Amino acid sequence: MATNAKAVTKQDKNSASASAGAEASTSKNLGSGVSATAGTYATVEAEAQAKATKGNANADVGAHAEVGAYSKVEHEANIAGPVSVKSEAHAGTKVYSDIGVSGQIGTNGAKAEAGAIAGTAAEAGASTTIGSDRNNASLGAAVSVGPQIGAKVGGGAVIEDGKLTMGVNVKLALGLGVTLSPSITVDTRPAVKVVKAVVAPVVSVAKSTGKAIGHVAKKVKFW
Repeated sequence: MATNAKAVTKQDKNSASASAGAEASTSKNLGSGVSATAGTYATVEAEAQAKATKGNANADVGAHAEVGAYSKVEHEANIAGPVSVKSEAHAGTKVYSDIGVSGQIGTNGAKAEAGAIAGTAAEAGASTTIGSDRNNASLGAAVSVGPQIGAKVGGGAVIEDGKLTMGVNVKLALGLGVTLSPSITVDTRPAVKVVKAVVAPVVSVAKSTGKAIGHVAKKVKFW
């Protein structure tokens, strides 16, 4: 049995946030790559920020509160080398409210999310991811039932540490909530190496050609 509680507040010229939460959980290794976890939790969060770093502009405004209980079973198996299949199934109950707008645009790509959902729900879902850390595809789905209402939509394409991730998240709630979260991650580093290998000789030839043309032009007079 593990328990923890925390409260954090942060503020600077670009952002302000506050959060508090508590959780109690227990886990058990069932063998053959299977583990099970169960617990209860409570969280409250509020955030407002706008910043620009490394060529990216980010903005987030929102608040979230949630109390719930959950159980989860996970399984992981290697197919070959670093390639593995990870699957999880979960179920739980919660009372929550969530409202906010967030976005990013810049050299690493663009993504956005907006919406508001509130209610009481019992949820069950599952997800599967196939691949390695740098190249993988995943699909997750969840269904929740309860007095809830609202919608959230988010998605985009982001490059981070040479990994391109594209996906879309859609959540609709009107008594019956459905969440779909497909995504794919691709390592862009091999492509970058190929581009560099192709571009370098072309640039070299272009420079040599430019120098030769300049040399000839000096000897030729035009009237």
